[in-house]
Amino acid sequence: MGSSEKIKKLALGTAQFGLDYGVSNKRGLVPAPEVLDILKLAAAAGVDMLDTAQAYGTSEAVIGGCLKACGARFKVVTKLKDVPAAGTEASLRGSLGRTTAAGFYGVLLHSYEEFAANPAGYAALLKARDLGLTGKTGFSLYHPEQAEALLAGKVDFNLVQVPYSLLDRRFESVFPELKAAGVEIHVRSVFLQGLLLMEPASIPAGLKRAAPKVEAIQRYARGKGWTPPAVCAGFALATPLVDRVVIGVDDLGALAANLDGLRALPEGTLPGLEASLGGLAETDEDLILPQNWKQ
Repeated sequence: MGSSEKIKKLALGTAQFGLDYGVSNKRGLVPAPEVLDILKLAAAAGVDMLDTAQAYGTSEAVIGGCLKACGARFKVVTKLKDVPAAGTEASLRGSLGRTTAAGFYGVLLHSYEEFAANPAGYAALLKARDLGLTGKTGFSLYHPEQAEALLAGKVDFNLVQVPYSLLDRRFESVFPELKAAGVEIHVRSVFLQGLLLMEPASIPAGLKRAAPKVEAIQRYARGKGWTPPAVCAGFALATPLVDRVVIGVDDLGALAANLDGLRALPEGTLPGLEASLGGLAETDEDLILPQNWKQ
């Protein structure tokens, strides 16, 4: 996979545009003028997808304002959370207005639990798909068993977003089943909210057990002359069944560095990564799932 193909496979995560987000984020919200520059750079590099959510604070509105200002065209994926079935269409139209998108590339329920508790909400999302408000519908998932339950239940979905990183490879076993069912696979948390890029000495006390794994990734990257973000993202990008890799950035410089790092990553890197870093995979969900960290 060439550098342009790798970058084309990226989706830009936008939580930092509307929330103070990420364990390594010391800055807080990215200012709107800088968001504009980030989107311009992403578009110029060949990134053509944005990932957002109604729950990401002001992210949808910030994206919309910047897209109007820069004139770039992006495919947009958003997520619904706690929207009653009767309000789904109106909620989506509100999101379209905020993002200035003519229609969404995809809309996900923000969690499997929402679907389990209220299947009518997802049925309403399917109706919105029929109306042309979105091209794809599906779910943001956290556990492989959730994907297996959706497949076993023959639920109509064609897009999922799941966590995937050098530490979290739990979904690999279900990737083939999802692809066989025609489901597009987007992965997130390739940097584990920035944990995998932190100086090991700066890792919070509750996550210190990750330090040896972070050190291993960074030592491998230094030995190859690559950057740690390129190694982490490159691993996911080189996974054949993954369609998109969502990465977030805290500032313009981080995006530029990520793009440069990926461009410098040679083709055929996955076997070497597997051989050297495959043993870092974790099953401890208190470590690999950020929503568990505060517990």
